[in-house]
Amino acid sequence: MKKLIKLLLLIAINFSFAYSQDVIELTNPSFEDWARCCKPPSGWFSCGDSKLNTPDVQPGAFYVVLPAMEGKTYLGMVTRNVDSWESIFQDLSSPMQKDTTYVFSIYLAKSETLVSQDRLTKKDVNYNTPTLLRIWGENSECENGELLVSSPLIDHDYWKKYDFVFTPSENWNILRLEAYYETDNKPYNGNLLLDNCSGIVKINVKDLYDEHTKEEDFFNMILTYSKSKSASQSDFANSKINTIQQVWKFNIDANKKGIRQYVFNHSPNEIEAISKYLKEVDAIETATVLDSISQIYHKDQNDLKEAEITYFKNSESLFVETTEIDNIKGLLLLYIQKNKNEISKAFSAD
Repeated sequence: MKKLIKLLLLIAINFSFAYSQDVIELTNPSFEDWARCCKPPSGWFSCGDSKLNTPDVQPGAFYVVLPAMEGKTYLGMVTRNVDSWESIFQDLSSPMQKDTTYVFSIYLAKSETLVSQDRLTKKDVNYNTPTLLRIWGENSECENGELLVSSPLIDHDYWKKYDFVFTPSENWNILRLEAYYETDNKPYNGNLLLDNCSGIVKINVKDLYDEHTKEEDFFNMILTYSKSKSASQSDFANSKINTIQQVWKFNIDANKKGIRQYVFNHSPNEIEAISKYLKEVDAIETATVLDSISQIYHKDQNDLKEAEITYFKNSESLFVETTEIDNIKGLLLLYIQKNKNEISKAFSAD
């Protein structure tokens, strides 16, 4: 227990240091420029040509009216029903490092109205179908180097902050932001609005433990922690620790036994509870897949649709892909950072 307390206190210190020291700052992170169509904001470059696939500086173009979240302008990108989409990139001041965990945040929204010409019919239509954001690391412009992370489908017409945690498998010198279609959907006309990026913040994972402690060992030690029975001011901290325990235990069990076996072994109420824990640490995609598999499994077999049967058959590979995108270990470390003061107090009190 003393070793665990020491490690949690190190987290409080080292995360604060990491957030003040290891940041890759972006040029023009809030996409400020003259509002206009068909040209990216200053400091950013488009992967499209001069006539197609060029993003816009909003608001004002194509009847987009949402006010900026930060500053006066923001970025607007679209997807089209001719299998084309928009993306922008910039060279980083220093590269993202291989096997290093980063956190990056951005505000996203969708415009209810974005009227432009349909490339097939040549008539004006509303490009208002929800899209998602894909974030790429690259070393050559627009090369699709490594898909670092994707957002959920953005279907809201107001600004909402999204935190992304990712660990590159290679060193990357370029960051690219891309509007894209819903997974496995046909190309369609949609839009995505972006504003107020953070820097790309390095989480100094290796600095959080002593030289003999691995990440897995650290989280396994948290599993052995017994909740404090001290004053009620520790209740908040204990609930956060319980969340970490539940998510890490789920991560171990589901990956060891497989997601279908995990669902077989747990009641609907238990699945609902772990789904809430996953959502609390922002593992939204993993929670969604877990909920879907559970709902299909507990549904009357005679009422299953062909798409549901196919989804269930492919659930193991889908779950692996989803947990890789969510990066549960990285999300847990970010969750600890956000609640580090209270969590450290709880361990110190014991």
